[in-house]
Amino acid sequence: MRSARLQCSVITAALIGVCLSPGLRAEQAGQGDALSRLVAHFGKVVILPSTQRVVFYVPQNEVWGLSKDNRIVERGDVHAQPGPDWRLELYWRNGVLDVLDPSNANDLEFVDETPPIVRQLEQITGKRLARAVGSLQAGTQLLEGGVVLNSSGEIIGEWEVRTTGVGFYPPDGLRRDLDPAEIIAALSDAQPEVN
Repeated sequence: MRSARLQCSVITAALIGVCLSPGLRAEQAGQGDALSRLVAHFGKVVILPSTQRVVFYVPQNEVWGLSKDNRIVERGDVHAQPGPDWRLELYWRNGVLDVLDPSNANDLEFVDETPPIVRQLEQITGKRLARAVGSLQAGTQLLEGGVVLNSSGEIIGEWEVRTTGVGFYPPDGLRRDLDPAEIIAALSDAQPEVN
């Protein structure tokens, strides 16, 4: 189930990239200015027409509902329809569906604020650990797309952002929550990033 979700997530994230790339022009999107601003704010706070504070995290194909102090209180999956009649469907885990398209894109409010978890993930993904963190062995890295590799490049599990931090899913299926601050502390600055 997790691997199927991961594959779907990667495909849809690529679709979002095609649908909402910064090069998309106004004549292609209809109301391109609002769409361009939405693209530019991936990873930053956006306030939906419903007044809900959210952040889009493209590598995981997710949208997170935020409290006023930027804690993640809700999670959802993003489905994208590309083309001139672009459309983003936000499927929240509580069963609610929000739709963003040219009809309501200008009602979005953009806040130039990046939640701490996004900055933490930018530091973590693609970098190897100098020492073990919790159930992760030294040399592990978390790649964008939700894959966890060991120092030999073998997949040892998957990861996703949770309200409690970063969830690690090893092959045995027992999720373990990892503190992002502990992962950052275990990173080696001497080792280069892996693309």
